[in-house]
Amino acid sequence: MDLLKKLRKRQKKRFKKRKHIEKIISKGMRIMRKFDDFLEEQLKDEELKKEYDNMQPEFDVIRAIVEARISRNLTQKQLAERTGINQADISKLENGTRNPSLNLLKRLADGMDMVLKIEFIPK
Repeated sequence: MDLLKKLRKRQKKRFKKRKHIEKIISKGMRIMRKFDDFLEEQLKDEELKKEYDNMQPEFDVIRAIVEARISRNLTQKQLAERTGINQADISKLENGTRNPSLNLLKRLADGMDMVLKIEFIPK
């Protein structure tokens, strides 16, 4: 039972950190500052930088999906029709509330007439 409580507490803490990052990003957009400058300033906070770095692969996947879809001039609905993936699920992938499986990424790539490439890059 203690382990379950610890896991829940850890998840809650991580969720709060994610919400904190989302608030910071949202605030940056509201004051119309250039995002890269704003992010650089915020990442001076070591705790925030560590959490951001941990989430970077997720951000990269989301960015890659959105950029690929847009580069093919496809709407989420059109991509859904091509892949058989529900449009709502594509939206969840793009807004970060759902993590894709490798098979789902392959289906998306195929639906956009693209090849999926995953890289491991030295630190």
